[in-house]
Amino acid sequence: MTVTVEVLRDYHQFFLLDGGIQPLYPEEVTAVDINRGYKIAPNIIAIYTAGPCTVTVRLAKCFAVLDPGFQHLTDLTIDLPSGKVIITRYTDYLPDCPVLIVPPGSYNVRINVGSPSASENEWYLVTLLRSEAPMSGMML
Repeated sequence: MTVTVEVLRDYHQFFLLDGGIQPLYPEEVTAVDINRGYKIAPNIIAIYTAGPCTVTVRLAKCFAVLDPGFQHLTDLTIDLPSGKVIITRYTDYLPDCPVLIVPPGSYNVRINVGSPSASENEWYLVTLLRSEAPMSGMML
């Protein structure tokens, strides 16, 4: 299962969020957040890009070995209790955004970034891998 979106040059950011909860975008973004390339809050991940880019979000059973042109940005976790991952840009209307349906639960998220050539936009590959750990808010 894969979803691909284009991030326009004016906004330099995209978000992964739980479609049931629909948390607010982070309001306080620091220079540290921008420099490391992301900010995480409950049920949402904000990714800050250097410019226009293509974003591919996929559900996988394992993290793949990637082409050497990709760099590892970070590994994070996100709780997706609704099982609906909305991939959105800053000005998007949420009901119109692409949605990736996954089993509800916690996910390990690996973000890789690369550029196919010096003349092309960046490409972000976001891989979701089901976590064995229970969701942080789930009672056992």
